[in-house]
Amino acid sequence: MAFVEEKNRFIAMNDAQEVMGEITYSPAGEHLWIIDHTQVNDQFRGQKVGNQLVEHLASEARNRKKKILPLCPFAKKITENDFENYQDILH
Repeated sequence: MAFVEEKNRFIAMNDAQEVMGEITYSPAGEHLWIIDHTQVNDQFRGQKVGNQLVEHLASEARNRKKKILPLCPFAKKITENDFENYQDILH
């Protein structure tokens, strides 16, 4: 799986260059990304694509010294269930 960055979103692509899903965020100030939405295309559900999108966004946030605020119910659930791995960047 590869991730493509576009304005305020990351897209997950498979080896065949098919879009598997995306995660979107809204910048809020200089140091905060609000996670708005996570979407996985039907044919790729059940393959942990959503989890990997949240993990990728979190990694990018760390690298860029950002905090995240997951308002998207899916992203919120992932960060709450694995709090230890996200506590350093949660707002």
